Amino acid sequence: MIQLQRRRGSRRIPFWTFALLVLPLPLTAQQIVVSGVVVDSAARAPVAGATVTFGSDSRGLTDGNGVFRAIAPRPGVFELRVEAVGYAPYARTLIIERDTNLVIVLPLRPVQIDTLQVQTRRVKVDGWIRERATGRSVINANIMAIGGRHEVTKRPGYFKFNDVHAHIPFDVSILAFGFEPVYLTVLPSADTTLHVELEVDTMIKRLLTAQEQRLEKRARDAVGRAYSIDRARLLKTPAGMSLREAVSEVLQTAPFSYGRGTTCYVVDEEAVPNDYVDAFAPEEVHRVEVHTRGGMNMIRVYTRRFMSDLIVSNRKLPRPGFRQTPLGFKGTDTPVSTICY
Repeated sequence: MIQLQRRRGSRRIPFWTFALLVLPLPLTAQQIVVSGVVVDSAARAPVAGATVTFGSDSRGLTDGNGVFRAIAPRPGVFELRVEAVGYAPYARTLIIERDTNLVIVLPLRPVQIDTLQVQTRRVKVDGWIRERATGRSVINANIMAIGGRHEVTKRPGYFKFNDVHAHIPFDVSILAFGFEPVYLTVLPSADTTLHVELEVDTMIKRLLTAQEQRLEKRARDAVGRAYSIDRARLLKTPAGMSLREAVSEVLQTAPFSYGRGTTCYVVDEEAVPNDYVDAFAPEEVHRVEVHTRGGMNMIRVYTRRFMSDLIVSNRKLPRPGFRQTPLGFKGTDTPVSTICY
């Protein structure tokens, strides 16, 4: 028999996987940086994916090196709490007057187990992660489990943990950019498969909308004509398509005539070979722009990972463009190459 407990994160808390950064806002004179590293008590090894709660409404994860960073809006008294599967929770009241750096040591959490069961019975826990709104796979979700175990979902949103002790609670944290975190406790008696649906994080959705508006404005100001394909439209294409196939499917019903000349691709602001985009699934992409001018086409791809970084950095976006370069001596039938930037 499988006992499964699901605990969702609060909708009030901004939460994303790649870094603990409460909000990507510039520091003011009154704001104070509280940073540190979380390590375990046994080997002093970094604890990745630990949940750090600072104050009443700031929450995030440590990175792969166990490092976290949060912002105190002003000097004062704040509660700091750190939790990670397989470790005892840490809580402390801090008086913050200036930038502060901390080293937090988490002791391992003892688990009462039946020794005979552990020695004789191990099982597999695997699962499929999907987006509730669309039913599509969630790729690049971080799955962290008790004992520091870590998996990342690939196509089609699948993960697997082998050698899991039967009849012992197995804690799992599921964290994916743009979605609310999910925490599960599984008590497997045999090989167990989980089917988990993630809900959109409304805070991250608002932050994404602001960045989408920046990209949309740049596209309107760019050379040639531009047609934008958002994530919702991409995910309406049949499941199993590559990104190139999904874009072609959408362009068949686009409200403009797609050029039949040469095409170049830019992924996350870097020009790439045309076949490079075949490695991406539509689920990994947040936005696509199609630019056309004369006999030239440029397809710009923005992955979910890029959008996460853009939220944090809010970096300047350069003006895009493209040009044609002859591949030989100039002449009527000289082949040309389209270069994107």
